[in-house]
Amino acid sequence: MPKTKEEAAKEITDKLQDASAYLYKIYQPQWDARGDVLKTIVLLSSGSIVLSVTFSSSLRGLHLSAIWRYLILLSFAALVVSLILAVVALWTGTRVYELQSGTFDTRKEIHQTFIDSTSYDDFMDKFLVIQNRANKRIADSDNLTTKLFHVSLGSFCFALAILATVGAKQFLY
Repeated sequence: MPKTKEEAAKEITDKLQDASAYLYKIYQPQWDARGDVLKTIVLLSSGSIVLSVTFSSSLRGLHLSAIWRYLILLSFAALVVSLILAVVALWTGTRVYELQSGTFDTRKEIHQTFIDSTSYDDFMDKFLVIQNRANKRIADSDNLTTKLFHVSLGSFCFALAILATVGAKQFLY
C-alpha cells in the first residue's frame, strides 16, 4: 500500500533522528575523552599555579641567573595560558553534545519541507540547507574545541618541560 506524504515525511524524520543518534554514539567516546583530558589539564594547571604562588618566596631565594628566573616566569605564563584555553575548550566543547537535539529541533522544518516540496530534487536541496545549518554549529564547535585542546595541552607540556629543566638544573648544581 503506498504511503501518504505525511507518513513518508514522518519516516524520513525518524530515520534522520536515528542517524543522528548513531553519529552521536560514534563520536561520544572521543568527545568524552577530550573533555576528561581538558578537565585534568584544568586541575593540574590550577594546582601548579597555586603551588607556584605559594612557594614564590622560595623560588625567589634560589640562586638562579636571570635567564632561569625568566624561564620560571615563562612556565607560569604557559600554565595560565593552558588553564584559560582548557576552560574555554570545555565551554565550547559542550556544544558538540547538541547533535541529537539539534537534529530533533529540525524535524518539524524538515517535515514541512517534505510536504511542501514539488519533487525529490526540490526536497533534497532544501533538506541539505537545513541539515548543513544544524550541523555547522556542531562541526565548528568541535573544530574550535580540538584546536584549543591542542594548544592548551602543548602549553601545559611546555610549562612542565621548563619546570623540569629548572628543577634538574637546581638538582645537579
